[in-house]
Amino acid sequence: METSSPLDPIFQETDAKMQATIETTLLQFDSLRTNKAHSGMFQGLKVSLSSAPMELTHLGNFTTPDARTLIFKPHESYLRSDKKLLEKITKAILTSDTGVTPSVQGNAIWCPLPELTTERRQKLCKVAQAKAHEGHVSIRVIRQKAMEKFKALEKDKVINPSDQERNDFKTRIEASTKKFNDLIDQHLASKQAALMPPDLPAYDPAKKGKKKRSALEKLKKKHKL
Repeated sequence: METSSPLDPIFQETDAKMQATIETTLLQFDSLRTNKAHSGMFQGLKVSLSSAPMELTHLGNFTTPDARTLIFKPHESYLRSDKKLLEKITKAILTSDTGVTPSVQGNAIWCPLPELTTERRQKLCKVAQAKAHEGHVSIRVIRQKAMEKFKALEKDKVINPSDQERNDFKTRIEASTKKFNDLIDQHLASKQAALMPPDLPAYDPAKKGKKKRSALEKLKKKHKL
């Protein structure tokens, strides 16, 4: 029977925390919508209630009648307790960064997804990169904590490692760090591929500027400015 090592809890805790970081990053990626309707785009969205803010996903359920539409139906208990609940949910969605314009139909809120522009897609890709960076930072912090715990055990004479054992510990922690960092990069690449299909034309901000100037010139000409 294998005897447990004082280092085992460090390995277990490190892997568990890094896995939790992956799950958090994936939830953040899910909140960045593609052209396909999914409830993850409302992940973390809070509705201001009279008692306290509450996450939208706790107030009811989403259904997807088609690929471009989400329907949110609040639980009956919440509808009965707050007569302005539909109005509050609508306001929360409108003021979010999802770009969705909801409409109330009966006791449900319909959320049709507008077509994503190339510019919007590129902005979402940058947001995804920022979320991935946050994940990498968290992984590095977890790695550093593991190394500090090893040094603390050594200082308190709980362990008396040889140079080889010290290197083995560092190698194992580095392997976990690389594994989870690579997972973040893989999920980022997948999300960006969904946001920016290869057949999508590149966004040219210069062209957008020309269109704005052209429209302004027409207005000036029309009003003789």
